Amino acid sequence: ILPGVSGGVARIMVGQPFDTIKTRLQVLGKGTIGAQGMPPEMVYTNGMDCVRKMIKSEGPGSLYKGTVAPLLGNMVLLGIHFPTFTKTRAYLEQGDAPGTFSP
Repeated sequence: ILPGVSGGVARIMVGQPFDTIKTRLQVLGKGTIGAQGMPPEMVYTNGMDCVRKMIKSEGPGSLYKGTVAPLLGNMVLLGIHFPTFTKTRAYLEQGDAPGTFSP
């Protein structure tokens, strides 16, 4: 269970900033409906512009906004997935040479 939980944590801690930037660009990116009527300083022109504006106005922690729900979900998901995969694979490989499957 621990490898699955730590994998879930790693997945979110690495990927969450990219997901946050993607979401901001979808909502307030140049040319989007959300950006219409907004002051130019609040509209993001590209990913790096989004990162710069977020860090400048909200601090580096803003890249991890909304992390708790996906973090808990992935910890549970991968905490169950890893051991289930291992047990299922061991069951299916009974009687086979290690690392091979027979039809």
